[in-house]
Amino acid sequence: MKILHTGDLHLGRFYKGELPQNISSIRREELWVSFKNTIEYVNDNNIDVLLICGDIYEREYFTFSDMLRFRDILNKLNSAYTFIIGGNHDYIDENSLLYKVDFNEKVYIFNKDAFFDIDELNLRVHGISWNRQFDFNTDLNFKVEDEKTNILMLHGSVGGRDYFPIDMKVIDEYKFDYVALGHIHLEQKIEDNCYYCGSPEGLSFSELGDRGFLVVEIENGERKVDFISNSIRKYNEIILEVSEDITVEKVLEEFNNLLSSKKEDLNRVIVRGKYTNPNYLIEVLKNQRGFFYVEIVDELKLTISIEELYEKNRENIIGKYIAGAKADTRLLNIGLKALLEAKNEN
Repeated sequence: MKILHTGDLHLGRFYKGELPQNISSIRREELWVSFKNTIEYVNDNNIDVLLICGDIYEREYFTFSDMLRFRDILNKLNSAYTFIIGGNHDYIDENSLLYKVDFNEKVYIFNKDAFFDIDELNLRVHGISWNRQFDFNTDLNFKVEDEKTNILMLHGSVGGRDYFPIDMKVIDEYKFDYVALGHIHLEQKIEDNCYYCGSPEGLSFSELGDRGFLVVEIENGERKVDFISNSIRKYNEIILEVSEDITVEKVLEEFNNLLSSKKEDLNRVIVRGKYTNPNYLIEVLKNQRGFFYVEIVDELKLTISIEELYEKNRENIIGKYIAGAKADTRLLNIGLKALLEAKNEN
């Protein structure tokens, strides 16, 4: 049996000022494209079961039209069975949009049902949608059958205290063949039979690197779990080190080398070191073109103190400005930035 384990799609997500509006709009649509790519992977790779472990969409922003779109994409599955649990962003109640549309007969949504059986696959899937009031000590209703393959779906925090805390000691007693988790956006192994799938697309600069989903193969009690990288773009954080004796052209050369394989990604470049005119260099880097998105973080320091700068420029406009404005630090920094940039351009 082949299973695709995904979750935390966050369809409909708004980036709330994290990205420029044009980039944010592109990323919002790419989350949909990423989901369509996942469905195509299911069809193209003979996947028997699709597990979607919560936070499929942002309930605050998701419309009925969006849910129709989700239904249409999901209904393109050729033969796979789909199981859905709700997360904290798309918690399920009587008003859930999941109940406002008609999915095909192979889509199962966990609300009050403890498990669903698929006799064709000799499979029993247990699931608990996110519930703030759920108590692991009293509310569990698992009925594991040794003759079947038993899967559990949860959306919450292993060992956490908030957002549906998951007690693995309790879960381990049931000896599930596989425990599929959502909520944590980083793909990770919790135990040999228990994994977070992570988010299929990075959603911020706190979610760097490869993103995708898990493909799980279970056969005769044996289990194999593979991470499949499938994201449209990555978030990257890159350090650019500079020194006082390097020219602007050399910095630009290094900048382009670092980003040459990442032009279509979302990049944060942290510029570190010491430089004679850091403000000018940062502005030059911010004006580079040919990249999908680059965010420059200025961690540069002046290689020269204000006093030394004054001594070297006592007789020119820079020195005279320092002498006149040194009592006002803010005014001094603003003026020096403009004067040094003008000097550099000349």
